[in-house]
Amino acid sequence: MFKSVDIIIAELLGTRHTTGDAAAVQRLRDMHGYDGDIAQSEGRFANAIPSYQRHLEINPHDFQRNLSLSTSYFQLYCLPEAEAACDTAIELKPQDANARIQRSIIRFARGNWQGALSDMEYRHDAGWAREVNWSTSPRELKGSIPFTGSAADKDQPLLVMAEGGAGDTVQFAALLLALKAHTSQIIFEVQNHLLGLMQGLARHGITVVARKDTLPFTTTRHISLLSLLHILQINPLEPNPYSAAYELPVDEEKLTVRRAELMRDYGEGYKIGIAWRSDPNNKFDLGRDVPIELMRPFTELDGVTAICLLDDASEDERRALPNLKYRNKIGERISFEDMAITMKCLDLVISIDTVWPNLAGALRVPALLLLKHIPNWRWGLAGTSTPLAPTTTLLRQPEAGNWQTPVHKAYEQLLHLKQR
Repeated sequence: MFKSVDIIIAELLGTRHTTGDAAAVQRLRDMHGYDGDIAQSEGRFANAIPSYQRHLEINPHDFQRNLSLSTSYFQLYCLPEAEAACDTAIELKPQDANARIQRSIIRFARGNWQGALSDMEYRHDAGWAREVNWSTSPRELKGSIPFTGSAADKDQPLLVMAEGGAGDTVQFAALLLALKAHTSQIIFEVQNHLLGLMQGLARHGITVVARKDTLPFTTTRHISLLSLLHILQINPLEPNPYSAAYELPVDEEKLTVRRAELMRDYGEGYKIGIAWRSDPNNKFDLGRDVPIELMRPFTELDGVTAICLLDDASEDERRALPNLKYRNKIGERISFEDMAITMKCLDLVISIDTVWPNLAGALRVPALLLLKHIPNWRWGLAGTSTPLAPTTTLLRQPEAGNWQTPVHKAYEQLLHLKQR
């Protein structure tokens, strides 16, 4: 039988040893931390916690293990303990962006949205942004100062810069409506591939440009999109008039043509769009993908046409879902503007947490959002609705790894909705 780390250490500490033996004892003590790391990587969070605790009794200034302890507590919904461990890590490294972002997520879950928004500002750290591939504007801001929402900013031309992924841009563009009380001169800079989709914001008097474009007029103030939550003190988890009023329009002529195309190709009947995975290159917010085989029943239901929302579905994925309809060939990309027009023709969207439910919410298309046990902060930890997307229903894993339950609930709701 293998001896436990505790027994080995006790035996060593109970014997006479040289200076070299003391170093060996310290290495063995460190094994508690390694044990915690292994347990956490395997999803055994209840086992990781006592290992980290034993390690930190000996090495209380280990920043990373304090942060890891916080993660394990959070995964078990032990929120006060998770925040306390994260606080300790931040005391050791006050400017560490990973720790600050982690505490912002915990604070959102505990209802401290002001503190969460303050910590979330550390996402501007260049190292963190590179690590998680957080997209930011490359534009040089000569002669411009940060927007603070003060009286000095009144009626000043303002540049708002999109950040993060396409879903962040699509969803949080609703915050631009809150700026109308501050200035009527707003330029919204978006990722190049989102320009066509977001041009509809012109109906609100907002000028939309791509990152590659020259600005049409000089701005004296600037701010990153999600920082509007912090500066304007908007709680994203509570109803607000901006999300309620926000709706992305699509070209009506193109919409009419697309409806006719879908009718020609698939006939009448209930039409849904489905997405089971996120971008495989995404390194942030992992664990969102649903096993593809669980999506098959949605594609085999009489009277329902299921259309793929992924424009990068592989040959293997297409073979796994042979009844799913595809609007493109392998290797052919679909623009967000074109996908929005198709989505506007659908009766329902069923998707994991990626850009598509965010787009459905902005288009006011009904959606069922399949969420992992501990989802992205914007969806909270409980409830089936969200003010960020009024037409979206949240279906959550009851425990980590259990996708069968939310998928089954989505199937039951689809059966109910198509009979209306």
